[in-house]
Amino acid sequence: IVIVPPPTVIAVQPPFVGDSGGAVIHLTGAHLGAASDGDEVTIQVGSTPPVSVRVVSSVIASLEVPEHMPGTAIIVPRVAGDVPESRLSSAPVLEYVPDAYIIGAFPADGIETGGVLVAVHMDSGNVGSNALSCTFGPSLVAARRTSESQSAVECISPAHSRGFVPLNAASNGIRAQGTASFDYRLEMTAVSIEPDVIPTTGGTLVTVVAHGEVAQVGDVSCRFGLEVVPAQILS
Repeated sequence: IVIVPPPTVIAVQPPFVGDSGGAVIHLTGAHLGAASDGDEVTIQVGSTPPVSVRVVSSVIASLEVPEHMPGTAIIVPRVAGDVPESRLSSAPVLEYVPDAYIIGAFPADGIETGGVLVAVHMDSGNVGSNALSCTFGPSLVAARRTSESQSAVECISPAHSRGFVPLNAASNGIRAQGTASFDYRLEMTAVSIEPDVIPTTGGTLVTVVAHGEVAQVGDVSCRFGLEVVPAQILS
């Protein structure tokens, strides 16, 4: 007869998940394979019924977390029967946080070369201050919580080819529900200026022919050296 010690979970990654469930967590422990009698090892997450795990080895396993109310939930491996109170006290903890939902982004477009400061607005949800990030299509960039709102993050758009990409945000590795979109456009470049010679006193109406795409929002302007003046789109 081979006696296998009971399964033990030592650590869980990531330590934060959304309260709607569905995230995959990875467990590190010991004896996470089948018990000596062949029974399957299951994991109880907080107050939810035990769920099956995918065993990678006797020390590594993963599982899809169930839905759970916000707050802490202990991770307890089970084979059959109850778990001694002493093992409950040493069990690792998973933190469930309220899911955040994206409600929009501003501005919603920028040039292909990137460098635009974009604010992603969400409901209150899980917008904390740790491990904040944005994704523009496949590109992940760091983010920070805005000073104006506790439910928005801001990030700098990376370079990307022209077109729409999905825009998302995450806190502590937990992606917000839903997505916004960000439109990469051609940068405006002056092709010709008429007249190309003007007096130093200013006041001359200048027509600029440009190549590129106008931003969806914001004022149109021209810059003469260090001076920026309002402009009007003719066509």
